[in-house]
Amino acid sequence: MVRLLPKLALGALIAVFALPVMAEPIAIALRKAGITNDDYKLMTDAAASLYEAETVEAGAETLWSNPESGAFGTVEIAAFDGTCVVMTHLVRVKKTDKNSRINSRRCKADDGRWLITPIE
Repeated sequence: MVRLLPKLALGALIAVFALPVMAEPIAIALRKAGITNDDYKLMTDAAASLYEAETVEAGAETLWSNPESGAFGTVEIAAFDGTCVVMTHLVRVKKTDKNSRINSRRCKADDGRWLITPIE
């Protein structure tokens, strides 16, 4: 299991609102869950550490947390199929004190980039 330290340096912000149109349901789910841009960056970096690993295995998971916002969660590889990975994100934000479950899917394009794709 890969574990991320809570004191990760915050990099460039990735705005949830800038997600591609096909990922709109994910963006809506994240906003409803109360995820900040910094939380999103930490969450996506944690996910990338799993699906960009040499060996992608169902059940692999990692933790992330943002001491600034109080949000934290886990990312788990729920399934994989060829070049696509389905992930389950369990997220808890301080202001709501409840867990949110968000599923996402990424597929590796021919150019090596991982793209958010609809879950079928």
